[in-house]
Amino acid sequence: MTVTLTKPVLLPCTLYLQYHQSAQLCIKMLLVLVLTVLVSTHPAAGLVNEGDDNTEQTESQQLLEALNHLASAVNELSQRVEEQDAVNREMMAAMHDLSERYEAEKEDRRRMIEPAVQDAMWWIKRNEETRMKKLEHALKAECSTADRVKEWIDTAIQPLSGDMSDLEGRMSQKANLSLFTSMETKVDRLDSDMSDLEGRMSQKANLSLFTSMETKVDRLDSCSTISFSGSRHWTNTHGTYIRMETRVCNDRQVYKQVGGRNYIYHDGDEWDVGPTACGSSRYIEVVSSATSPNKATGTWTEWDGDKWINSTSIDVECTNSLHAWMEKVEQKTGCSTIYISGSTHQGQSHGTYRRMTTATCSSRQVYKKVGGRYTRYLYYEVGDWNVGDTLCSTTVNLHVDSTATSPDKATGTWQEVKDDDWILNRSIKVECATCEAAGSNC
Repeated sequence: MTVTLTKPVLLPCTLYLQYHQSAQLCIKMLLVLVLTVLVSTHPAAGLVNEGDDNTEQTESQQLLEALNHLASAVNELSQRVEEQDAVNREMMAAMHDLSERYEAEKEDRRRMIEPAVQDAMWWIKRNEETRMKKLEHALKAECSTADRVKEWIDTAIQPLSGDMSDLEGRMSQKANLSLFTSMETKVDRLDSDMSDLEGRMSQKANLSLFTSMETKVDRLDSCSTISFSGSRHWTNTHGTYIRMETRVCNDRQVYKQVGGRNYIYHDGDEWDVGPTACGSSRYIEVVSSATSPNKATGTWTEWDGDKWINSTSIDVECTNSLHAWMEKVEQKTGCSTIYISGSTHQGQSHGTYRRMTTATCSSRQVYKKVGGRYTRYLYYEVGDWNVGDTLCSTTVNLHVDSTATSPDKATGTWQEVKDDDWILNRSIKVECATCEAAGSNC
């Protein structure tokens, strides 16, 4: 009889291949099924009727042919399984190689990126610390302005009369001579008023008179010319403002823009910039009771069309007050040659520095090193006296916190750079040079 392997017979093998993916076990299972069929169809099992020898021989031949076909099919299937296993092994090896390469590249990229990220974070932190330090210095300088002015008034008013004749000899321009003569007259009047005041201080009415005298002292040192700049939304307010001698608002002088239509005036609790003197319409303001706008220590704010915003870029400077003029005189008549020594880690900054006649930083004189391999400058910037290789830069080698008009008058302790860190060094000396200290550069 003919043995036919139909789909129901092969189904267990197919399922086994699908769920277990084991071709070798499937082949073994198929052989067991074939043997089971042979045993079940053999005459000895009683399932086939007896016949003659020819019929049995024919059936045996058919069975043999079926077995041969089955063996061939099994061999072919086994060969394909081996080929597929080889392909699978190659694919697994390739996938393993790709995985190793991916992990290696991933690790290389991490190693490359990590130092860059660390450097970036370090620079960000350092720049932020430098910026905060500069802001702190600027804030200290602003806070000390009022104390400096008061101290100057206390120390400068008394010897002012005696210094008039000497200062007149230094005044080379006719306008400055006229201004100083006017100042002398005002001081004489002030002395007379103060003498009269001393004799009447016991009466209550003299309190008002004394307040008036304080106002006169403030006006004596108040600014007659203001430079205004830095607004982001009202650039038409930039320029020079002249004090109006006959106009006041809230007992404060009014300043009129030169070549423009704007005014700077005091309105109760604030200094304002607007189109009308003593008016309520203004573009820019700062809350301050200072006697002049350049002495206001608060933050200026401006109207952006929708709301009031802080504007730290606004700069208000006095260009010709007596105090400012005295500082310029002190700078120009101060030390012209500076000698630096004592640094442990910035020895290239040692030597003689001479005052430059054509350069300034923050309105202070600049000194340049004489000779040497390295170019160095000594200059004032953001509340510090600094030594660096670039003029007016914030990247420096030495510095000291000081607002002194000359570096040799700085009273703080100098600092120097060591491995990107600042360290104090009390041995550093910055002195007005003598021929003994300066040597051949004297």
